[in-house]
Amino acid sequence: MSSPRSSSLAHRTAHGPDVWASPHPCLRRAHQQAVLAPAQLGDERTLPGLLTALDTGTDAWRAVHAAGCLRQAVSELVPRLIRRLADVDFSQEWPDSRASALASALASALADLGDPAAAPALADAVSAAARHKQWRTAASVLEALASFGTRAAPALDVVRPLADAEDVDLRTGATGALWELERHPESVVTQLERLLDSYRSIDAVQILGRIGPPAAAVLPRLRQVLNAQVEQNARNEQNDAAVLNAGNAGNAWTLVHVASALWEIALPRTRRPHPPCPFLRSHAHWPQG
Repeated sequence: MSSPRSSSLAHRTAHGPDVWASPHPCLRRAHQQAVLAPAQLGDERTLPGLLTALDTGTDAWRAVHAAGCLRQAVSELVPRLIRRLADVDFSQEWPDSRASALASALASALADLGDPAAAPALADAVSAAARHKQWRTAASVLEALASFGTRAAPALDVVRPLADAEDVDLRTGATGALWELERHPESVVTQLERLLDSYRSIDAVQILGRIGPPAAAVLPRLRQVLNAQVEQNARNEQNDAAVLNAGNAGNAWTLVHVASALWEIALPRTRRPHPPCPFLRSHAHWPQG
């Protein structure tokens, strides 16, 4: 017996994928809603509707969010998403964020689909966003580019200069991407240590943890951050401020992330005992068994 959702999809798609771009608003929206929900669950029957959206441009932004869920259709979706990304106009000034939001969504979908053929287009988008001072968008696209790891190494010429950018978001994104694409700790550890004094310090800590033992030079600084946070939490308790209340929840997570990074960096995985606390069991890697 088919589910109500499956029956609804079959009913909507029976009218053909062109209904996605119907001139009748109510019909168009009903069809789109019937397609998007199962598309986000990876239902390949929704592909024709998504392709119509990406080919015609009608409400394409709605299809982009679901496209990354259909990895079985990489060969059809990736070229269309790349074309859409190339058409984004980064010259639109903030706070008109429609272009930036679309670029970030397209980059995220391409990262989810995992085809390294998208890396050159993502690198071009990073360059365009940075050229127009769309720092946060450039950082978002850098994150997608980083997901391809060393397969995106040809983009290093774009990424490397941005690791020295003045904007903290862009510098953080570029430094993380530089590590993922190149895997040379000497290129990023010093920069990450500087970022520990910024509002993106948690991101820097997480990247240092991924680098592991080659980031040993930053261990004294991480221990300093950890000890300072422990002392701050102790003062909060003395002042009757709950460590985990709404105002201090971030402090608790700082402890978790820094402790996890210390664990990753200080102990090679082959020498690790069982993690000493539940937080580390959730946030650090260790040998199973």
